[in-house]
This record gives sequence, C-alpha cells and structure tokens, in this order.
Amino acid sequence: MKQGEPFGCALFRIIEKIYIFAENLEYAKNGEDYAAMIPRIKQFELNDNWKLIVTFDDGFRVCYDVKDDIDTIEDFKSLATEIGLWPMAQLDASRTCISWNECVDLPSDTIYEYGIPILEL
Repeated sequence: MKQGEPFGCALFRIIEKIYIFAENLEYAKNGEDYAAMIPRIKQFELNDNWKLIVTFDDGFRVCYDVKDDIDTIEDFKSLATEIGLWPMAQLDASRTCISWNECVDLPSDTIYEYGIPILEL
C-alpha cells in the first residue's frame, strides 16, 4: 500500500493483481499467451464531455464514455471534482491502460469491449 493511498484503492489493486495472475495462469494451462491477447492502445484523445476517443493497434476505434464510470465508481468521481485531473490522462508503458492517478485508470480491454465503435466512411 502506498503512503496516503486510501485503503479501498490498495485493496482493489491487490485483488486486481490476484485476478490477473489467475487469468494468466488459466491461459498458460491452455497453452495460450494472455499478454498477446490484450488490446494495445495506439493513441487516445480526451473530449471535454468525459469521452475518450481511442485507437487500438488493430485499427479499431471507439468512443468510451467515462461519465458512466464517474457516476457509478467512487474513485472515478475525482475526475469531476478535482480541477485539472481529467487532462492529466496518461498511457502506461505497456499501452494497455489509461490512467489519471493511482486510483483512477481504465484497462484497454475494458475500453475495447465497452466502447462504442467509430466507423470510418
């Protein structure tokens, strides 16, 4: 647990790591490479209306509405209440997560699965 980090965030991180470990173990037992299956983010844009426009390495583009998460996930409320946090979004080194701080992040597979596809004409 990081100093000053709320207990709920630290607990969530631990549970998330256990889940990822178990998921990787299951893929390994089946002879699959889980890491190769995670969609990688090529680029993203932030809109003022809490929407992310995300392009993945495979060319798939989506619009992900973060407002839904702000309304339903306690840690995400800080995006609306902390001035200047929203534009601080960063892509992690593995290109599999967009994060704002230690408690607020979106994994690429969530964005890929729940984002609304953007069709190019």
